[in-house]
Amino acid sequence: MSRPIIVYAYNRPDYLDKVLQALKPQVKDTEVFLFQDGPRILTDDKPKVKNSVDVFSKHFPQSKVFASECNLGVAFNQKRAREFIFDRADSAIFLEDDIVLNDYYLEQLNLLMDKFEDDKDVSMVSCFGEIHRHTDVFKYCDYLTRYDDWDKQQERNNNKFMQMEHIWGYGFFKRAYDVVAPFMEGYYAMLPDDYRGRPHQQILEYCSQYDMDPSKVVTSQDSVMSGFLALNNFIKISTFTMNAQYIGEWGEHSNADHYEQNWKNYKPYNKMVKDFLWDDSVKEKIRTLCKAKFLK
Repeated sequence: MSRPIIVYAYNRPDYLDKVLQALKPQVKDTEVFLFQDGPRILTDDKPKVKNSVDVFSKHFPQSKVFASECNLGVAFNQKRAREFIFDRADSAIFLEDDIVLNDYYLEQLNLLMDKFEDDKDVSMVSCFGEIHRHTDVFKYCDYLTRYDDWDKQQERNNNKFMQMEHIWGYGFFKRAYDVVAPFMEGYYAMLPDDYRGRPHQQILEYCSQYDMDPSKVVTSQDSVMSGFLALNNFIKISTFTMNAQYIGEWGEHSNADHYEQNWKNYKPYNKMVKDFLWDDSVKEKIRTLCKAKFLK
């Protein structure tokens, strides 16, 4: 089953071009939408925003662009995209403008979304494991085998799942979105016009009312969303293998030093896998980890 695809973009047209070059050959009979955030005031973002729209139209000339006249910030840009697509579909795929997919990424992600279509506990699925940044997974998921060699570790665990960490390159089920959306409204109500100026302490206090641990959750939209998913007993699943290349050397939450330390030297896995280890034991271990990441 193919699912509609949402692409988020802001002011990195060069990154977006690389993302869409990888995406286009994988898109067959599905719709692709661009949700383009607008420029911030008193910046030189206008040409970059326009170039992003032009880049998308070059690759997908028949596809719909939702371009904001003003800067919404990452949270509200994603919110409007989710509301739009879940009025039309029961599941969808969401991509950022800084993740370059391997050749089979969409095929594998759709296969896994089909696998969990009827599992009401699963909220999100991705094929972008980040084990190099979240080695605590091994403590909870003893079915995983740890190796010092990156390539060997990827190969030996290529048919296994871990908890999805960052919400990147993922599929989302409407059934889960509908449950957490009302909780997220309280979060959105606290956001100022500039997402970067969000009231961190107020957000943490709000999350604490719902049994999230303020020492674990952070104030980003993705972290709060993940906390509410865990609170409602949902799990987020990723392949252990990292099947895409993160290219965000600079951006809202990244810089050259951060990229060098966390991403530059980690080569994506490049092999299609169809049969995965999955049973009730694996599921409950991932659920335990999802809760431990965010809840008191």
